[in-house]
Amino acid sequence: MFEKYKPRIISTNIKTRRLGYIIALIDLIGNNFLFLDDVLRRLEFWAKKKQKELERYFGRTGLITESPKHYPARRYIHLAENLRLVKISRNECALTKIGQPLLYLAKSPQNPFHLTDEQVCYLLKRILENDFDYFLPLLKLLKKFNKTKEIFLNFKKAVLNHLEIKSEKIKDILKSSDIKERKNQILRWTQEKKYLEHIIYPRLDWMIDLRILNAHKYRRRIYEFTEEGANFLKEMERMEVKDLDKWLEEHFYKIFGRSFIKGKKIPFIMLNNRERFKYISNFLEDSFRKFSSPSLPLQHMSANTFLEYTCTKLVVMGILPSFDQLKDTLKQMPGYRLQWQPAMQDGFIIKI
Repeated sequence: MFEKYKPRIISTNIKTRRLGYIIALIDLIGNNFLFLDDVLRRLEFWAKKKQKELERYFGRTGLITESPKHYPARRYIHLAENLRLVKISRNECALTKIGQPLLYLAKSPQNPFHLTDEQVCYLLKRILENDFDYFLPLLKLLKKFNKTKEIFLNFKKAVLNHLEIKSEKIKDILKSSDIKERKNQILRWTQEKKYLEHIIYPRLDWMIDLRILNAHKYRRRIYEFTEEGANFLKEMERMEVKDLDKWLEEHFYKIFGRSFIKGKKIPFIMLNNRERFKYISNFLEDSFRKFSSPSLPLQHMSANTFLEYTCTKLVVMGILPSFDQLKDTLKQMPGYRLQWQPAMQDGFIIKI
């Protein structure tokens, strides 16, 4: 009932350090339902084949190795599941509606561990969506401290303060009960250093992959923002996040574009009607080919799949969109019908 008020924190393992493996996992599953053991073996085989690329990219950190019970590969599948990119049911593995767009985003031609702008945009949004209450406090800490010891000493306090402010904003004991329970869990930590290793190290490495932290300084265990990372945090701190999902839909792509994308940028809303219709029409045709089953009597696809895919593509082109702006344009498009279900935070786009 109070799902939106729950802490956005995912469970991580110290070994899940490279987001490139998440991209590889998505590609290996594709548009199929595969047995979990099959996916694990495929991911291990891919990792062995690409080990030299990983070492060239950033050493062996996060390396997936073969093991009888597939523990290294399994950890990455759990991470993909926590990011809501993959679903596992009855020992079968498939992509979610939010996982599917990653199949069709631009890939690095040189090294699969080097994420493209589109992949950085998409994965950063997934991390904020599902891990906001650990990821943001860590980002803010990195603004004050640049050494490992300092980060470890201050992280627990930073998270507790962050959760306390979040709870106060809700102003409802029932709605904030999950936040209170999480705070109590953190206060009860008995092996704090061990917990923090599993929490902090993976997120720091993700920040390297997402170009938030300077990779050269990181090798010397000095944490320094890249220009993109500093700009992104600065933009985030300017805005008060009351409703995270709404904030991500309305503001994420704008601040990502201003922070990460080089060259001229234009807000989607500043395009004239003809230009807006042209872009959306092209992406609708492209998306129906990719995300709609041809076997259905009435062609339709998830609205969120279309919105996430299209917004990511547009922002990397230098056009800064929001979900509402795209939905407003969709409602005016001849030949298509948007059916939005606010309670589900999703809907369908139907071709008529």
